[in-house]
Amino acid sequence: MMLGKMRFQKKSIHNNVYFCQQIDIIAPMTRVCRTACAFLILLAVYSPTTRGETPQNWAQLMDQMLTLQKQDRLPEAIAAGEAAVKTAETAFGTTHIYVATALWNLGLVESEHGQYEKAVPNLERALGIMKKQLSPTDPQLTQNSQILAEIDAYQGQFAKSDALLKENLERIEKISGPQNPNVIPFLNTQANFYVQIGEYSKAQPPLEQVQAILVKTAGPDNVLTIKALENIGLVDEDQSRYAEAETIFSQCLAQMEKSPDTYALQKAESLDRMATLYTFLAQYAKAEPLLKRALAIRETTLGAHHLETSSSLVRLAELYIAQDLPAKARPLLGDAMGFQMQVLLPSNPILLETQEAFASVQELEGDRDDAEQLLGETLKTAQTAYGTDNPSLIVTLNAVGSFYQRQSLPEKAESYFQQSLDITQKHFGLDNPFTGIGLSFLAQIWTERGQFDKAEPALKRALAIERKTLGPDHYDVASTLNSLGIFSLNRKDYKEAGNRFREALAIFEKILGPDHPTTGEVLQNLACVYGKENRPLEAEPLFRRALDISEKSLRADHPIAGITARHYAAFLRQLGRIPEADKMQAEAAAIEQGAKPLRWPGLWDEKN
Repeated sequence: MMLGKMRFQKKSIHNNVYFCQQIDIIAPMTRVCRTACAFLILLAVYSPTTRGETPQNWAQLMDQMLTLQKQDRLPEAIAAGEAAVKTAETAFGTTHIYVATALWNLGLVESEHGQYEKAVPNLERALGIMKKQLSPTDPQLTQNSQILAEIDAYQGQFAKSDALLKENLERIEKISGPQNPNVIPFLNTQANFYVQIGEYSKAQPPLEQVQAILVKTAGPDNVLTIKALENIGLVDEDQSRYAEAETIFSQCLAQMEKSPDTYALQKAESLDRMATLYTFLAQYAKAEPLLKRALAIRETTLGAHHLETSSSLVRLAELYIAQDLPAKARPLLGDAMGFQMQVLLPSNPILLETQEAFASVQELEGDRDDAEQLLGETLKTAQTAYGTDNPSLIVTLNAVGSFYQRQSLPEKAESYFQQSLDITQKHFGLDNPFTGIGLSFLAQIWTERGQFDKAEPALKRALAIERKTLGPDHYDVASTLNSLGIFSLNRKDYKEAGNRFREALAIFEKILGPDHPTTGEVLQNLACVYGKENRPLEAEPLFRRALDISEKSLRADHPIAGITARHYAAFLRQLGRIPEADKMQAEAAAIEQGAKPLRWPGLWDEKN
């Protein structure tokens, strides 16, 4: 079985000061841009001038720019902004704060509409002027540095973003002191940045600093402190420390259960955190009631027609997709997508992710043409909005590639995986864990196509990257080991295949538990190896255990149970136990007849 790699995370660290989610560094800048634009224009209108000039004309041009922008008259809006910059430069000189204000507003409008090649130089020049003209303690300087850091990160300029975030944190710590609550938003932003680029170990120290500050200043039972602890749990989860994450999330949820109704939405977030982990751990019976409670809280508090409520619908739908229950997921995603299409831009990541989930439902229902069309439209929308070389495309490119892999179209799958890897290596670097994921995706395709000379070095490089950056017991390390086992099995190197599968199995049993479906998949792979090596006494218990896991952790009629039964039947037939094999084959056929086909590499056939 070729295990799927975990998708790049889109979650953000919770901002513990304002009880709002920190703006995702890969999300559109719409809300930030418009708030900042309005703030800076007010500054320009009411600040005193140094030459006795009036800022009225250029300020009017700024107002005109924003009005045109709201009317989606982008070329006219940018022209008005450029005129405002020239007017301010003529009236006040090229290094005046008004020029910085005009440049900043223009850059924000340009960035909001994807014209980053124009926006970033304007924003950088504006910030340079502000650093000279404003006091280092001016909150506007800090705010604008944060915004530019987010735009840099969104563009994949991670080194520049990291430098700005560190500079801002040092500035605020110097002003307020490292233990002052004022530094918390900046610590959270820095941690969120590291999470988004896969450097999870670097996210831990700032989050622990936040936790320590809040325990001291607000107390251990304060909702802010609870949310800070949840953030640490999120990073534990990213590092495959699932037991530690579960302990933290359980503790936080227990504390939130005692909180007053005024914190209902924060309680819903805690329910989501716990449920998302349970979903990944295949503990679906535990996850479902938590997600339903979170949805009910949002419907009561915010109403049925709210963005957070729609996101709650999507999370519940994704639980059903994980269980191969598309009929339950479809109406939830239909409601969510219908509302989101009314209130969000087509390129908004929230809507794009919902559309990807809906395509999964279509595929599970057998509507593969519709799923392919929707995924293609989703990718095209993202490419139009963000450009063809933006890190925001990586998740969608991998989703499209995985779709074609499941449809036995390796040439198409390879094309999308290669695009994803190219973007990943360019923006994240050659030794980033996301690069390891991209290499593994491609290597799986090359293994299937018999291109072993390409697959082996890619898998070995991915494994080296993941062990170095994530540690020896990470999910992605085990997944790559499993892929190496499949590679060796296809080359009939059964000894090496068995070694790789046993390594993967040890990790999965440790981090996921002995009864997780992924553990069962690797057990079956190892059973196939033992079968090829004529070790039936060792193979059969593993087949039986894999079948028990699929029926217990998923359900008896899940497609994976059918595939496991089919492989077990083939094994029994080779041993000459024909009646048992016929019975097991009949069970497999009954399961697979009632379920949509789920593609699984032929590990148990004559060519291997």
